[in-house]
Amino acid sequence: LTALIDDLLDVARLQSGQLRLRPAPLDLAELVEAAKADHQAQVGRTPYVCPLPADLQPPVKMSA
Repeated sequence: LTALIDDLLDVARLQSGQLRLRPAPLDLAELVEAAKADHQAQVGRTPYVCPLPADLQPPVKMSA
């Protein structure tokens, strides 16, 4: 519940201009692996695939 409240407060700060996002290079493969590791217990032994476009070239820049 605390994480949800923190996320909502961050959204409010973004909307009010108190918090700004700074786009930066991102290693998408590293992010996917970290997410996979974080959720491994929930996924269990169920196989899953996270396909990425073949022409995707790092670094990927993301912004809001």
